[in-house]
Amino acid sequence: TSLTSVTIPEGVTSIGWDVFYNCSSLASVTIPSSVTSIGEYAIYNCTSLASVTIPEGVTSIEYAAFQGCSSLASVTIPEGVTSIGEYAFNKCTSLASVTIPSSVTSIKRSTFNDCTSLASVTIPEGVTSIEYAAFQGCTSLASVTIPEGVTSIGSSAFSGCTSLACVTIPEGVTSIGGRAFEACTSLASVTIPESVTSIGGGAFDCSVTIYGYSGSNAEKYAESNGNVFVAIDTVELTSISINSMPGKATYYIGDSLDTSGLTLKLTYSDGSTETVSSGFETSGFSSETAGTKTVTVSYGGKTTSFTVTVNEPEPDIDENAPQIVLESKKVTKGKEFT
Repeated sequence: TSLTSVTIPEGVTSIGWDVFYNCSSLASVTIPSSVTSIGEYAIYNCTSLASVTIPEGVTSIEYAAFQGCSSLASVTIPEGVTSIGEYAFNKCTSLASVTIPSSVTSIKRSTFNDCTSLASVTIPEGVTSIEYAAFQGCTSLASVTIPEGVTSIGSSAFSGCTSLACVTIPEGVTSIGGRAFEACTSLASVTIPESVTSIGGGAFDCSVTIYGYSGSNAEKYAESNGNVFVAIDTVELTSISINSMPGKATYYIGDSLDTSGLTLKLTYSDGSTETVSSGFETSGFSSETAGTKTVTVSYGGKTTSFTVTVNEPEPDIDENAPQIVLESKKVTKGKEFT
């Protein structure tokens, strides 16, 4: 328990089971490039270890390898690691961010469970499953993007992630386990694709609005569990606004309105937006008199407006009319002049 640092020499290929188990004063460990695996409980509960660099040659981090390393604030997991074991970083309460390499295909059971400082995580495209309690109790995790390749989200995967305000579930996910997003008290809405055929009990046991397709499992779940459901296949246009003004803002009496450059921002009932540059109608413009004119724009039954200025016409100049030329001359005081 008094061991503070250790350097593992080149040539060592594996750090075996329980090697530094409960070395509570171990603050520094150097792992050589020859190491290919970090075994079960290898650096378990080393509560003074603040950072560790895992070399490029490592392909596997085994069960609970860094569990309980409560001072571990940063860790680099290199490309080439194909397996991160269950509970590998469980209860690493100082770990603030982690990037999982693209070589990893699954986030296993309780891998990052109770990493209460974990605010950012990057899940690579190669991951196909997020298993039971993978991020359970990560109370600082505010957002997560689940990649397209994921097909299953395990039970309690994000349970108790009380800061989680945004999550995107991609097309391709077929199952969401029970209590997967239980007690995610900051999660206001989630969109569930049609590909999801199974949603476990209490998966969204919080006051979250569920967006999905009419007749889908998402709607059935919402009805059974008292969640507000919004059908995204019946989305309505709720408002329009000016996205960019026309290029011409000043006119003269007799001019016609020019809407070149005008675009509208459309906002729908599901919160989505769209920008259009055509399909709208205008009214209210008149160039018969000078002044500020309000132009009303209509699209899909909604209206917005912008203003332009109409000026008096500039006076015409007849180039053939006689011209008066004034010539200045120096005048000497006391002399007459005409």
